Amino acid sequence: ETPPSPPRPRPSEGVRARGAMAAREGKEVEDEEEAKPIGEDVLHYQAHYRDFFSEFEVLSISPDRQSAKFRIVSKAVVKRALEVCLTASGFLVEADSAPGAFLTGREVESFEQLLSAMDGAEVFGTRLCDLVSGELARQLAAGGLQREEEEEAAQDRVEAKE
Repeated sequence: ETPPSPPRPRPSEGVRARGAMAAREGKEVEDEEEAKPIGEDVLHYQAHYRDFFSEFEVLSISPDRQSAKFRIVSKAVVKRALEVCLTASGFLVEADSAPGAFLTGREVESFEQLLSAMDGAEVFGTRLCDLVSGELARQLAAGGLQREEEEEAAQDRVEAKE
């Protein structure tokens, strides 16, 4: 089995970041990209970031698909659970199972920031680096094998001409 690839950000990540900046500045964003169904991004995260959590449950997606609620559980031993609402302005933690629930009410702009806040930057960074390193090693190995096959085929052609 091949190791998983590092997750790719959704196209609406940039839209959400622009929307969050505009909201903080009290401006409206008049970008046709704003209408993209960012609420469905949770399905992307659920499918492509599974190496970063032990459970991910989509609780709801709004009828206009512009917001969604989900529950995510850490892979850490503690199994910290967060309930999160995703909107155009970002990820709002509505509930935190950790003692003190210090993430409740906190809003972040990206899913990566949410994962980092949940497990700690060091844990998130290490997982991400491991995934990237594994993918690079896989590609390098595939490219290395391909080059060896090309060299063997070239050698066979030379020998056939002789």
